[in-house]
Amino acid sequence: MKQLCEEYGIEKLWRPMSFWHRALGWMVKPNQCDALYLPKCKSIHTMFMFESIDLIWLDHNGRALQQHKAVRPWSVRTCWNAYGVIEKRTAVSS
Repeated sequence: MKQLCEEYGIEKLWRPMSFWHRALGWMVKPNQCDALYLPKCKSIHTMFMFESIDLIWLDHNGRALQQHKAVRPWSVRTCWNAYGVIEKRTAVSS
């Protein structure tokens, strides 16, 4: 996981533990964290969000399977082969 975080420029990864933190995800992540990890997750929503996010779908070994970039608010994304997903702020291109 550490190598994956370095590859995608993630410094602090948050893993929400409670049902509500998982359900609300990105909207309630601590400010000092720039990404969150949801294990045992094959589908996410971006309802009520105000910004786009990038998704990195992972297998059981923590390897990236698929990526969705700039997922807009009010969207649903699924990766049936995934074990979990990392949500991170969409990279701004210069």
